[in-house]
Amino acid sequence: MAEQQETRATLGTSSRILNCAQVSHDIEQRERRKAPELLLFKSRIFNESVFIKDRPPVGLAFEGTVESRERRRTVATKIFMPYDPDRPAAGGRTVFYGTPQLTKAMA
Repeated sequence: MAEQQETRATLGTSSRILNCAQVSHDIEQRERRKAPELLLFKSRIFNESVFIKDRPPVGLAFEGTVESRERRRTVATKIFMPYDPDRPAAGGRTVFYGTPQLTKAMA
């Protein structure tokens, strides 16, 4: 259990990173039960993910209007979906929000 806690905390929450897996875990620990109604998202995938503000690679295709695509070139939301939410450092998939790859990754 201590090892899981330490590994989960490796990807902490900051002004650039939102570790939804850690937030979800903390809520369930505080409530001492599964509490889906208190979590950040209705989607299990997002509640187990880590959101990162990052610069997208040049040429990455975004969906939406020209204005929204222009804004995303400067900074975008990268979503890291760990294979194991208890051990995010063990690996996972990373996609940028607003790209066709996100729909594929959530399937």
